Amino acid sequence: MEFPTLVKIEPEHFHNFTQINLGDGTLLASLRSLSQGRSTVILDNNTEITVKLLNELLTGTPVFSFLADSKKLYYQYASISEKILKDANLAAQMRKIYLELWKEAKRNLNLLFIVNSSIEEATKEIREPRPVADLVTYFYPSHQYSPLFKALELASLFLKPEGEFVMATEYKDISDVFTNLGGDFAVKSGFKERSNDPYLSAYDIAWGQKGHYQVRIKNKGNKLHEHISTMKKGLAFRVVSALGMVR
Repeated sequence: MEFPTLVKIEPEHFHNFTQINLGDGTLLASLRSLSQGRSTVILDNNTEITVKLLNELLTGTPVFSFLADSKKLYYQYASISEKILKDANLAAQMRKIYLELWKEAKRNLNLLFIVNSSIEEATKEIREPRPVADLVTYFYPSHQYSPLFKALELASLFLKPEGEFVMATEYKDISDVFTNLGGDFAVKSGFKERSNDPYLSAYDIAWGQKGHYQVRIKNKGNKLHEHISTMKKGLAFRVVSALGMVR
């Protein structure tokens, strides 16, 4: 099945509550926002995985079955293949969560848009704010592969006034980075214990069984992008950026 793709994210595409999920190749955050009737954008540079998951859901195939057919993908998504799929209870829990969300989300596939782009590529292309999003999410960025500052910079370009950026991670140091970057715009940060809260991503099922660190950054007064731009112009930022320490 073909799924709608966007080359650019422009305000005219979106008219109701809009959620942009950065790096949501594993689809769970986007299924949840679709099930809530939200216009949903997945921005990820590996949307091949997203399409595989959607096709598995459409055909009734257990999600992530495709990992068994590719050694490359198996190890690329080791958190899922090793941590979840090798644990019968976790695998059953994960697949139940996907299926329950799918029952509602499949009615709203017309609200789903896929952008095959890395965060870095998107920040190079988009220079001026495009305030289309009420919420931007970034769940379980990794130390090695995931941009941090650039993710918040991109969110600041997309957020409407008073919109929010929400990041979750198993790593306290990554949480601290976003709290510091957000400054006065960080309205909430800290460890969020697992209770009856919904799982945010497949990685949340793998690593967030006891909870996760979460940071919420709000575009207060529509000044978040100005804050990010000012930070980029600072001497300290330019020095660490030149040293390759900003990502």
